[in-house]
Amino acid sequence: MISFCIAISCCFVAQYDTSFYGDLVEKTQTFTLQSRRGNSEPVFGALWHDGAFVSAVDDTAPGKKYMFVLDEPWNAPARSEIRPADFEISPESTGVRMQRLKQGWDSAGYELLDIDGQKLPVHEEDKTAADRARALVESRRAEAQTAFQELDSRIPPSPAPQPASPGFSVLWGGHAGVAIAGLLAMAAVWYYMVIRF
Repeated sequence: MISFCIAISCCFVAQYDTSFYGDLVEKTQTFTLQSRRGNSEPVFGALWHDGAFVSAVDDTAPGKKYMFVLDEPWNAPARSEIRPADFEISPESTGVRMQRLKQGWDSAGYELLDIDGQKLPVHEEDKTAADRARALVESRRAEAQTAFQELDSRIPPSPAPQPASPGFSVLWGGHAGVAIAGLLAMAAVWYYMVIRF
């Protein structure tokens, strides 16, 4: 049961792998792209070209291809190749991006927790499951503590300490004396019976 609780808690902690900003760090300049060909919803993301993110609209060349990185961290990462000439591109301010990301996380069913100064999204179902698991572990720990105290009260107190045991010479001295006396007696018998006659 405790391993189940630990697994649920690990699922809660695994949510911390997702950052508030997703693949794009906080300082990455994001843009709003609106297609020039039709009435589609605007999309938000960053433009990647020649190994770096584009920092301003003026840095784009209409004829070149750019990698568009979608800025919706609650969804699976999406990248696509675009030509800036096909889109109306406008920069997105940091404050607008923050507000959009907060609304996106909220609509996707996540709660933003402030942990160590970072906003980390945790799915509400995972948070409630982890809270239940922690409560269950605490209740089991309290039950085990109570049972331990009951068992501890049932154990009789330890008896008074025994006096120190006598030393080696006291215990085995008599035995050694009898053995030595026996050897002396055998030597005397041997001397008087075998050697003298």
